Amino acid sequence: MNAILSKRGYTLTETVMVVVILGLCIGTIFSIAEVSSKIWSEGKIASELREDTRTALHLFTREIRESSLATIFLGPSTASSYNAISFGKAERNSTSGLIMLDSDNNIIWEKAIIYNTYNNPNAGTELRKSVLNWDSGLTDLQRQAQVDSYVNSSSGREIIKNLQTGGAGLLDFSAEEYDHWTETDFFNEGIVTDKVVVSGGNVFLDGGGETWFIGGQTGDDIPDNINDPSATGSSYRILISSDSLFKSGSRVRLKFVASPTGTGALNITRPALAETDSINFRNIVDAARSSLFFSSSASKTLAIGETAWTDWLSWETAVGEVFNKDKNYSITYYSDTGETSGNFCTRKWIDNTDPIETQEILWDGTDASIFPLDWGASGTAQTYLYAVEGIDVSYCSSGTLTSQIYNTGVDNPVYDTISWVETLPAGTDISIKVRSSDNADMSLATAWGSLIAFTDSSADNDISGIGTGRYVQFQAVLTSPSPFTQTPILSDVVVTWKGGIISITVDRYYNYRGRGYSISMTSDVKPKNK
Repeated sequence: MNAILSKRGYTLTETVMVVVILGLCIGTIFSIAEVSSKIWSEGKIASELREDTRTALHLFTREIRESSLATIFLGPSTASSYNAISFGKAERNSTSGLIMLDSDNNIIWEKAIIYNTYNNPNAGTELRKSVLNWDSGLTDLQRQAQVDSYVNSSSGREIIKNLQTGGAGLLDFSAEEYDHWTETDFFNEGIVTDKVVVSGGNVFLDGGGETWFIGGQTGDDIPDNINDPSATGSSYRILISSDSLFKSGSRVRLKFVASPTGTGALNITRPALAETDSINFRNIVDAARSSLFFSSSASKTLAIGETAWTDWLSWETAVGEVFNKDKNYSITYYSDTGETSGNFCTRKWIDNTDPIETQEILWDGTDASIFPLDWGASGTAQTYLYAVEGIDVSYCSSGTLTSQIYNTGVDNPVYDTISWVETLPAGTDISIKVRSSDNADMSLATAWGSLIAFTDSSADNDISGIGTGRYVQFQAVLTSPSPFTQTPILSDVVVTWKGGIISITVDRYYNYRGRGYSISMTSDVKPKNK
């Protein structure tokens, strides 16, 4: 009996607590389910909006791309933002599918396609499409009037409903119809460079470093060493082939090296540099020589293993042009006794290429920098090159890149702006000129010297004054200040003109349980037919 009485059930409080907890759990489950359902529904709506909008945009871009800029008209003509567009659809061969051309190779247009928005009072804003037979007798003014008549028209077939309402966007054909030419790689056929180089899609001034090293010309990367205490004084001429020069520059200097072994020294006296008309030593005619110095001194004695650079020579000032990688040069110097009487301690490179083209000439015992010599008749041909290890140049003081001639594909384009990307170290500068012509070879175009140069890369420089020629071309001038140790860098030149690219924006709207959902997509379309 006591055992039975000792068994107890749940109290009322415990039962109420269990019911409350169960209620909370069930409520939480239903809340999660409701939120999940709402998220799923909203995701489904967003997906459908996105898919419908993408479908409509694809329809536009596909058809407009197959059209021609000359057939595209936007309405209303008095607006800056449009909601109607008309364009031609070409006739195609039923067998091959190719676009049909008339006897003058002009496209035969078959249909006029018109898209417009319609504010349906019962169904909201709709996108509609009309297909008309092409009337070749219509003028441009009549075609504009035709598309204007479809602004907010209920004509045509319904494409989509529930476009964005409230006047915000609707179906928008951008008023900013621009085509452009962007030059980014500068490797196109027709580009002409003068004292500039192109690398990695950027344009630099030529120069700025080593333009010649002796091993590159001779093919000998491990020179011998000459240590001859009994050598007498001699004059030397080294012929520098343009095939071994790879940079031009406004200033130039030479590098001399002494033997790293032995007990003597190397004396270099009155080094000079001259342009030559040939690199065949028997036929050379040297131009006037320009002297080089070592810390303003005409001579330099190099200790064992020592390297010495001459002072920088302003070749452009001395000769009237830059040290040019496309020309041949000769270096002359005299080596008399060094620190030890009669010493000649230098490095020697064996000519492994063509001795006729890379020859050094010696005139034993005579200082050629003082006494003019007939090198070709009296000199001694050698298969070695001595002492001069390298040539450095600065950057060129200025250089020019003339672009290819670009066909806009538009009759009488209205040019708008030119801009570019640049990097300008202190004192450097870039200026750009642009011109147009109706002739593919730019004949009758304004001469470069008569054009205004633009210097502000960050601005949309107004080029509306260059005329309305179908072909356009620019010229960039890069400059560096003395001592020409820096170069500006040019990239991404952009020329724009009105017409050519149509920007289309489709906005979609949907109301779900009192909440509005919208999506917007934009596409830039360039008709591929002229």
